[in-house]
Amino acid sequence: MRAIFAIPVALALVAMGAWMLIDDTIVDSWIQNQQTSVRDDYAPLGIQSEEKWLVVVVDFSDAEVASNQDPEFAQSFVENVAQPFLEEATNGEVSLNVTSYPEVIRAEFPLSTYGADQNGVRDSGLNGINPTSLAEELVYKIDLNPSFSWDSFDLDNDGNVDRFLILHPAKPQEDGQGGISSIWSHYSEFESKIDISGEKTISDYVISSMQSSNYRGTMVHEMLHQLGAIDLYPVHDEVSSIPWKGIGAWDLMASGNWNGQGAWPALPTSPTLELIGHPRHQDVDLAWPGEEGCTGPNIELNPMGEGGQAIRILIDEEQYVWIEWRNDSGFDFHLPGNGILVLVQDLRNGDLSDNEVNSNPEQPWLIVLEADGHQDLVNGVGKGEAEDLFQNGDVFGSDGIILRNRDGVKVDWNATIREQNNHFYIDFESEKCGHNIDVELADDQSIILPQEGIHIHIEGVCTDMTIDLSSTDGREVTYSDGMLSFSRDAIPLTSAHIQGTINCNEGTPVDIYHPYFITQNRPIITSFSTDIPINEPHMVEVPISFEGSGKQTWYVGIDGPISRIATTDAQQQLGNGDSVLIEINPNGLLTPGMIAKGNLVLATDTGEKWQIPLTFQANTAEDNLLNDWRQPSKILPIMAFLLAIWFLLGINSPTGQPPSKTEELPNFIQESSIDPSLVNPFRQPDQ
Repeated sequence: MRAIFAIPVALALVAMGAWMLIDDTIVDSWIQNQQTSVRDDYAPLGIQSEEKWLVVVVDFSDAEVASNQDPEFAQSFVENVAQPFLEEATNGEVSLNVTSYPEVIRAEFPLSTYGADQNGVRDSGLNGINPTSLAEELVYKIDLNPSFSWDSFDLDNDGNVDRFLILHPAKPQEDGQGGISSIWSHYSEFESKIDISGEKTISDYVISSMQSSNYRGTMVHEMLHQLGAIDLYPVHDEVSSIPWKGIGAWDLMASGNWNGQGAWPALPTSPTLELIGHPRHQDVDLAWPGEEGCTGPNIELNPMGEGGQAIRILIDEEQYVWIEWRNDSGFDFHLPGNGILVLVQDLRNGDLSDNEVNSNPEQPWLIVLEADGHQDLVNGVGKGEAEDLFQNGDVFGSDGIILRNRDGVKVDWNATIREQNNHFYIDFESEKCGHNIDVELADDQSIILPQEGIHIHIEGVCTDMTIDLSSTDGREVTYSDGMLSFSRDAIPLTSAHIQGTINCNEGTPVDIYHPYFITQNRPIITSFSTDIPINEPHMVEVPISFEGSGKQTWYVGIDGPISRIATTDAQQQLGNGDSVLIEINPNGLLTPGMIAKGNLVLATDTGEKWQIPLTFQANTAEDNLLNDWRQPSKILPIMAFLLAIWFLLGINSPTGQPPSKTEELPNFIQESSIDPSLVNPFRQPDQ
């Protein structure tokens, strides 16, 4: 081999290997980003025009079925509520066929084994036996029946069973009557798809109680999860504990599943209908015809329970206002009132994949614009009342009940409710036919250091623009080149608002009321990974980097599968260079080589969150050294060094090839068919 070629290549390989050894996090991060979970591409199948549900009754040695709680009873229990509910929710466009498995299946263990709570973890079960274990057990037992076919419940013929409902005779845990050893009704995915007969798989399940008709609403609520719906009550994570009510009684995916004592669940709101694949709304584009025509359109609404449609209006990118008429008939008879319900939806908020969308009322996925302006649902007062609904003569938008987008910019139109001949109409109008410019600020609020300004983006044609903005903390505000600057530094750990208007000769003035928070420091996001022992308690120290100076109180929590084995103090004083101590308790859930992932969450008291990705690999002490050298960040540099030696040895070979002893390099990497990063042993069921 020619030296002119071999030496530069060898030097490049050595440099590359040295770089990978010096900064091994880059390699490991790149490898990790190439991995995909076997569950990433799974999503529940939305509602179908012909729904077919499989219902299975299970009982336990400590919770047996009564003499009348047979499969026929279970079928009637579901049909009597779910059939008319879906018919009313979809305006008769969906039919439901319920099939009950012909036998009551006795579980292998007592109910108290599957439903036991441990260390504050709901339904964690005993000895690794939990409700998901029960669902798997039932799948395998049913699959052994040669006369049973899963085919009818694969609704889109993709090979996966789409509807699987388990009913049991015990009181559930969610209403406080079942006790801590009962099962909390829920929807959950299996860790991995289960292969069943007929070349089918099954991916998820619902479990609920048939002990009383008071649990029918909960059963339908959980089944809607299997159709793609999400919880609209505040499913709290480790750092969100604000006691608000989500959208309350107005949707069965919030607390509306308990309407009528749990027997008459509220119909889904129009955002939920869209989410499950059955939209019932019209999009309204408020484009005004000109300076002399800034009124209209005028839109008639009909009740959602009687075949009506909602109105959806875009107020910012991925942010909408929904307007629908909810009246006191059918399943909505048990709503708090009759009138026009207005909802504000922000698709950028929340985490659909974790079913956490309404944890924080400051950044909700869906919220009620309450007609009385009291915001009782936000403040945790009640579950909704008649005064939440708009009535004849009420106004919202730029006048009346003020509506702003996520940046704090007031909408450039107003809507007046008009009732005529027992029908509701929505009349729209705008001052000067709407905004001529678009103004963008940080979503929800700006988080700044004491010496920083606030970024603002102004786009559009504006003649003779005047900016009249101030800060509620008394500081003067000036605008220059996309930045709002302040007359002096702010006091750390305080909040304020930018308020005022931006005016042009044409169009509606842009009215701004934008919140901001002055933080002492701000996290710099980096990932963290380490090995943890399989069976012993262990402390992990996670270093945190901040920009800014000093320390401040942070709300700290663990999110994701890793939270089943990891805990930390809820409030901590942190600054640059500090560490968060995480206590690891394996709880018998770990096996050698298992990888658990999650996030360390840092949050302010205003709801802003930063997430630091965590990866913990379970190993024995003997495995740790070997595992360290099995990492790509170690193997790849070694390969680079060996290849460099191979090129250099080739220079001295008379044949231009390396000596025979080095003709074959050993295969240092053995491919495995099992990727431990895909194992998620700690998945929590639907809350």
